[in-house]
Amino acid sequence: MKKKHNDSKQQKLVMIAAGGTGGHIFPAQAFVETLQKITNYRLVLLGDKRILPLNGALKKIEFHRISAEGISGRSRLGFLLAITILAIGFLQSLYLLRKTRPAVVIGFGGYAALPPMLAANITRVPTVLHEQNAVLGRANRLLLPGADRVALSFRQTRFIEGSISKGLAVWTGNPVRSSFQRLTQKSYQTINSKNDTIRLLVLGGSQGARVFGSCVPQAIALLPQNLRERIQLCQQVRKDQIQSVRQFYKRYRIKAQTNHFFADIAARMDAAHLIVCRAGATTLAEIVTVGRPAVLIPYPHAIDDHQRENALRIVRAGAGWMIPEDTLTPEILSRKIAGLLEHNEFLTIAAKCARKLAHKNAEKKLVAVVRDLVDNENKASKGQILA
Repeated sequence: MKKKHNDSKQQKLVMIAAGGTGGHIFPAQAFVETLQKITNYRLVLLGDKRILPLNGALKKIEFHRISAEGISGRSRLGFLLAITILAIGFLQSLYLLRKTRPAVVIGFGGYAALPPMLAANITRVPTVLHEQNAVLGRANRLLLPGADRVALSFRQTRFIEGSISKGLAVWTGNPVRSSFQRLTQKSYQTINSKNDTIRLLVLGGSQGARVFGSCVPQAIALLPQNLRERIQLCQQVRKDQIQSVRQFYKRYRIKAQTNHFFADIAARMDAAHLIVCRAGATTLAEIVTVGRPAVLIPYPHAIDDHQRENALRIVRAGAGWMIPEDTLTPEILSRKIAGLLEHNEFLTIAAKCARKLAHKNAEKKLVAVVRDLVDNENKASKGQILA
């Protein structure tokens, strides 16, 4: 047998490793919510200094912060420093694994997941990788040879072609939090008349998108007056841009709510007629779960351009539209928004297409993969497709 399990009769421990951004943390939160409902496993979360304020199910479990740093795009000195920090994180993780003796470690991506997952391989603890994007991340690529399972959000994922047939990958989908799952049966509210309020939601990802703070307000100001006066805008803005953005909207008398973070984002997404956002995999999973049309502006500097790959899956399914950032101007964005609002039948069609993309029970399927390793002691067959 390749790996050993904690065969203690005591409560089994599941260790979760995740990077600090919402794209990694939110699927972990959905996983924990589901696992806690159906099992009595003990849960421990490992993350880095960037980790978001923990809410919901994650706030209730044991958390350990470890040292971690990204290595891509750094100078030689920066690279050596990052490697040193990751090595410290590895030793911290090794200590925690030997102390807690988990039954399995599941990684949700990001460089902070690298030290715990490597430590699990060294100590022969079974591991599961979860990949949110349509392109296998570099950390997950590095960890792939030592993994027992890799759970995919997209059935076709670049850099892992053939792994399903080889018995490694499982197609589960991307888990979304219960606040979004509760909205799956709510229908899209169409814009029925020329006097209806138009609700527009703008999301820049958990780290914020600086270009949104400059481009979106100008685009809204350029809308025809009959549309601009009906807009009710909710926009996520970087902390250092909030004051200037608020002043801009006030100057143009645009009804807008702006904040760095919205705790009730599921309800705001449900209310939206149109969403303008990045193309992070977790945001897209939430959008299709709720079933809302979106204009996607992928982050252009993402490693392996994975956000563009994510966006293309949405566009090809007829659930949204993409504007590459290198072509983005306030005029182009304004024309796109205006065209969709003036022909809102396209929004209704896209909302229906988005809902069809939702992967139901992704969190339950991921829990099943983990329990398969824990409860069956790695004897279950690999590579089962959980449709």
